[in-house]
Amino acid sequence: MGELLHALREDHVPVGLICHAPVAMTSAKYRLGEDGTTLVDEDHAFRGARVTTVPKYGEIGMLTFGYPKVPGKKTRLPY
Repeated sequence: MGELLHALREDHVPVGLICHAPVAMTSAKYRLGEDGTTLVDEDHAFRGARVTTVPKYGEIGMLTFGYPKVPGKKTRLPY
């Protein structure tokens, strides 16, 4: 996901992330090297980006009233 975000940015493609997708931006510190190895760039172009995401009370409401429930499975992201 990190490599995809960087490739889109480098090609000047607008990136729109909705719902919980801003969490995906945490992967932006990872890139793929020419040989397929994973490189870590702590000072990447997305560092410090301002995002808006679901507030805590929105999460609580979804967990209480409408979050998908699958018997025997955890459906909430562990972030």
